[in-house]
Amino acid sequence: MPETVPHPAEFFRERFGVDDAGLESTLGTALEHSVDYADLFFEYTVQDSVVLEEGIVKSGGRHVEQGFGVRAQKGERQGYAHSDEIDTESLALAARTARAISEHAGGDPVS
Repeated sequence: MPETVPHPAEFFRERFGVDDAGLESTLGTALEHSVDYADLFFEYTVQDSVVLEEGIVKSGGRHVEQGFGVRAQKGERQGYAHSDEIDTESLALAARTARAISEHAGGDPVS
C-alpha cells in the first residue's frame, strides 16, 4: 500500500514544531514597521540513490535538503533571509533580518 503524504503544514508541525501560532508570529514580525508584504517558504527534499552492479547493491546514499526563507517587501525594496535550521528561533531571526533589509535597502545606513 502506498505511503500517504501528509499535508505540508502537518509535516512541518510534526517534524519541526512549526505550528500556526509560530507562523503567524513570524509573519507578524516580518510585517512590523510598515512593511507592505511578507511571505514564507519552506523546503524539505529527500533524494535516495542506489548503485547496483550485476544485481548486487554496491552503494547507496541519501541526501536531505531542508530550510526556509522569509521575504519582506516595503515599496520597491525587498529583503530576504533564510536558514537550514527550522525552529522558532531561526524563524524569528530571519523575519527580523528580512524586514530590516527591506527597510534599509539601497544604501540607507542601518542604525
